[in-house]
Amino acid sequence: MNIKIEPMNEATALAAAEIEALCFSSPWPPESFINILNNNNALYLIALCDGVVAGYIGIFDLIDEFSIINVATHPDYRKKGIGRLLMSKIRKHAENKGCAVISLEVRESNVPARTLYDSLGYTVCGRIGNYYSDPKEDAILYQLEIRNQEDQCTF
Repeated sequence: MNIKIEPMNEATALAAAEIEALCFSSPWPPESFINILNNNNALYLIALCDGVVAGYIGIFDLIDEFSIINVATHPDYRKKGIGRLLMSKIRKHAENKGCAVISLEVRESNVPARTLYDSLGYTVCGRIGNYYSDPKEDAILYQLEIRNQEDQCTF
């Protein structure tokens, strides 16, 4: 299987919206994926498996922090390292930009995603009660410290 990561465009945004609808109970509509492409503070990448959009990830660049807004892998392509590869690309991008932290939130019950984040070195840093609807559920907040301690300012 040949996996290629590239920036999302209008055509692949619609494929990402289809994946979103398969994976989430309250998915973004296709227009949201197309509109986000015009946001200079957003970066959206897609994973192509032999030419088929198999996954995507989107972040907001908040100056010294990247916030992962959404990430998903098509059910037919799970357990093939696509989510891990997308997360690794975002980490590399954060390192190259000198970003200090990557953060995200995830449904408490999403054990496969939480297992991935744990394996990538993300740590739980909080909880937001009833963050999600349909069904109501808490969000678990994760973060990954990018910079080494010696790179951070101390006073």
